[in-house]
Amino acid sequence: MVFSHSRLETFESCALKFKYQYIDKVEIPKRDSIEAFLGSRVHDVLEELYKHKLMGKTWTKDEFLKYYFDLWEKEKHDEIFIVKKQYTIDDYYRQGLEALSKYWERYYPFESEKTIALEQRVYLSLDDGDRYRIQGFIDRLSKTPAGVWQIRDYKTKRKLPTKEEADKDRQLALYQIGIQKMWDNTEKVELIWHYLLFDEEVKSVRSKKDLETLKIDTIHTIQEAEEAIKTDNFPYRESALCDWCDFFDICPAKKHLALILPLAPKEFKEDEGVVLADRYSELHAKRYELKQQIAAIEEEMTIVEEEIVRYALQFGMTRIYGSNRALNVKVEETFRLPTNSIKSERPQREQLETYLKNSGIWQDVSQLTPARLVNLFEAGTLQPKLQTGLSKYLIPHVVKQVRPGSTKDYDENFEG
Repeated sequence: MVFSHSRLETFESCALKFKYQYIDKVEIPKRDSIEAFLGSRVHDVLEELYKHKLMGKTWTKDEFLKYYFDLWEKEKHDEIFIVKKQYTIDDYYRQGLEALSKYWERYYPFESEKTIALEQRVYLSLDDGDRYRIQGFIDRLSKTPAGVWQIRDYKTKRKLPTKEEADKDRQLALYQIGIQKMWDNTEKVELIWHYLLFDEEVKSVRSKKDLETLKIDTIHTIQEAEEAIKTDNFPYRESALCDWCDFFDICPAKKHLALILPLAPKEFKEDEGVVLADRYSELHAKRYELKQQIAAIEEEMTIVEEEIVRYALQFGMTRIYGSNRALNVKVEETFRLPTNSIKSERPQREQLETYLKNSGIWQDVSQLTPARLVNLFEAGTLQPKLQTGLSKYLIPHVVKQVRPGSTKDYDENFEG
């Protein structure tokens, strides 16, 4: 496969969409979003502007904007969909009109640099063996009087990138590699994005080192895509872009949503998937509520257990009787091992593990539970040297247990 920036970008943003679009080539009606429609019309108008300029003709502003109006009306159709329902197609038309007006005012008479090519196809290999190939099209390629080549791209996005983001952009930098192989005297290159809705130019200059790094990174991305093709592993990745995806209706993450969105309220509530999801959500909420109640009960039980132990110790008791159940109370002085879960004990835990490894018994005891190792120590069954060495790391610990006995496990004649 010959890759392009858009193909790689699709793979990175959602591998499943990449599969649908470029591997399976699923035949599905394409969704023409208003954002894509606006971008295409503005791009077409600017391309026509510079075509005329190459022929020695400079449009007036009225001719320029009339061409935009005529093209918009000609290409407009009823299937254009708008995700942001608060806006109309006319709102987007006015956005384009304002952007093109500002562009004309800023660059007229369009002679600060010479246009070399429009929609210039770029084909390049990222390696000497022609194994990893990239192709694409440059919106406009120009050259300044000072000999700087300019790769220009038109954007109608509503997000202006930072300088850092522009310097990491892959697309135009790949085109730079391409034109530097296609033409001589192309050492000086500027990458320029026209963010038309902001009337802003965003520029980036790449060094030879930057381009070499880009080649390697792009090859790695291609290898990831090829591995996905080989293993047929294309996980979907949800994002804000899903609403604009052509494959929304067949995506396993969105298919049910696509089915229920057009339903009337009554039909929506009767849909089997909705019924199941609602029932599960109810049960999930109840379980969460019960867990919260259990947590509160356990917290109170801990407090009561402390009081029971205090009471039992005060009067030398091991069992306390209630109306329906007796409680067995056990207090035992023992040891425990330092643990990684307590931050202050982590160094001591590491020292203990090092000691056991240096003693040559790590393999023997690493499978033991901490409690079992403590039991062996207390029973005195460990080797004398290990018994002494381990004692340095054990932490005195008091185990307090309150265990309920069976109901009425004492004299049944006891009235209480």
